[in-house]
Amino acid sequence: MYVVLYFHTSPKRKQPMHQNKAHSIPIAFSIQTLGLPVIPVKLFNAENHSLLLVDTGSDRSIMDITVYNHFKDKITNSEQGQNIITTNGQTSSTLTAQFDFIIEDTLKFSEPFTCMECSVGFNQIQKETGYQLHGILGTDFLVKHQWKIDFENLQIHT
Repeated sequence: MYVVLYFHTSPKRKQPMHQNKAHSIPIAFSIQTLGLPVIPVKLFNAENHSLLLVDTGSDRSIMDITVYNHFKDKITNSEQGQNIITTNGQTSSTLTAQFDFIIEDTLKFSEPFTCMECSVGFNQIQKETGYQLHGILGTDFLVKHQWKIDFENLQIHT
């Protein structure tokens, strides 16, 4: 079974700056281990990986504010975001920041993330799985880059 996200581009729309070739990202290990589709990424060429949840239910990509605070000296573009209502009904103020990251040492991206407090949800996932999430790749990213999630073979096709 495939979940395919399509979008229509206008001729006026800028194309992504990167030129990543087609690639398959395995998510079987994370689904079998955590029960969630998680991708390890290197933020700003950091030595250690950060974990991003691939979430088709999130309309935007989100980074935990502690990750923003850790890398804020490397972030070149950030601006005050908007107030949003979270899944638990709380209103949260956000900011938007550009994060550079690499997936599997070959796929390079520079993308905007909504930065906000995520510790309550992420801490619960860490408590249940032993793995700490750092952010979410939402449908804004998935659609923009035409990623296809193959749930049958547990892969993401880029």
